[in-house]
Amino acid sequence: MLIEKEQTKIYHIHVPRTGGRYISNLFDNNGYKVYFEQSRNFYKNSIIEELLTYPYYETLYNFEDIPTFIVIRNPIDRFVSVASYDFFARKVKQKTITDIFKTKENLLHYIKEQQTTHCYHNNFFTPQYKFIGPKTKMWKFEKGLSYKFIDWINEQFNLNIVWKLTYYKYKNKLDVDFYDDYKKVKISKDNIKVLEDFYRKDLEIWSSLQWES
Repeated sequence: MLIEKEQTKIYHIHVPRTGGRYISNLFDNNGYKVYFEQSRNFYKNSIIEELLTYPYYETLYNFEDIPTFIVIRNPIDRFVSVASYDFFARKVKQKTITDIFKTKENLLHYIKEQQTTHCYHNNFFTPQYKFIGPKTKMWKFEKGLSYKFIDWINEQFNLNIVWKLTYYKYKNKLDVDFYDDYKKVKISKDNIKVLEDFYRKDLEIWSSLQWES
């Protein structure tokens, strides 16, 4: 998402399920214009503009000289969040969800299946490392997105944003119910290893980010 105010421009690389709407809201409430947020414009008739990986967002909009930042989340937790959202959106029954995560073979089949879905094409399941540019600043999702995050953003980009947050209001009860479904997704230790192999590079990057600012 391109974020702009007066002469300042920065680009938030929006990885799905890493607090993108929250960050958009934070900048919006500090008087910044936020472009492409919740955009329905598609790149090559497939990917929503705000969810482009590197280098597409940079070359498509000539962002080479605009500083970028990204929020990196534990890849296993992110997968659970993405899968939960997928199950919720498709109204998948709990028994089916349980079966998907019952065996290694079932999980691998699910991951492979996602590569042909709308969710995958919009980079929901895409590894996070594919979003990162050579000069991208990275923040660890688990460190939180409140005051420490704001201090980090201000320091990295010489900004002066403050805590002015209006929490995102979901449009209907189904959106709220998603969070109840999210809690139902459980992954065995064997399947965690499958996901660790699939998201190996993400895990290495996430682990390299310090917990303290």
